[in-house]
Amino acid sequence: MADDTVLVVFTLFTVGLLYLQSKSMVIIVRSFRLLVWLFIPIILLHGFFTPGTYIMGLPISIEGLKQSFSLSLNLACMFFTALLVMQVLKMKYLLQVLQKTPALSQVLLPRLLLLTRLRITIPQLLNKQRMYWQSLEHKWLTLPDVLFESILSILKSSRNEAQLLWEQWDDEVEKLLQVNEPRSKLVVSDLGFGALAILALLGLWL
Repeated sequence: MADDTVLVVFTLFTVGLLYLQSKSMVIIVRSFRLLVWLFIPIILLHGFFTPGTYIMGLPISIEGLKQSFSLSLNLACMFFTALLVMQVLKMKYLLQVLQKTPALSQVLLPRLLLLTRLRITIPQLLNKQRMYWQSLEHKWLTLPDVLFESILSILKSSRNEAQLLWEQWDDEVEKLLQVNEPRSKLVVSDLGFGALAILALLGLWL
């Protein structure tokens, strides 16, 4: 597993590629806002519940903060790399490639289809929880409860979407893999961005 310095470099590298590919900061800013809701519970849980050297008498350990930073950095690097790959290699193209490799398709196709659903439902859930939290009095005191409820909502939604995908599997695959659909076209620059993103993801295991 790569150390924190390598992860920082790869994360910045991937974010830079994402900006060059999209020519906009909107998707990057939105992604950071989403990741913050993942980082906060990670920092709180590790900081308060990891034994070690406490900071200024507070029940927050330096070791816990270090662990939470490393985990958050791993999540950020994988998230932005996956986002870049999904932006460059469109779903149609990925599915066309998977058609030619049945063994790979069996593993990745369900995850790709589920990811497509969750990219819609999870931001909606998080936005709903954020608006609810902002409407509360003494909202900072209620943050742990709201974060916990958000995690439960995401897990419940993921199970529901997975169940729906299983029940509607044939229709979902047929809709995305229509025989008469024109094949997606990639330009050289897209392939270059995709290759660099994949190299960045492989760098996590250096």
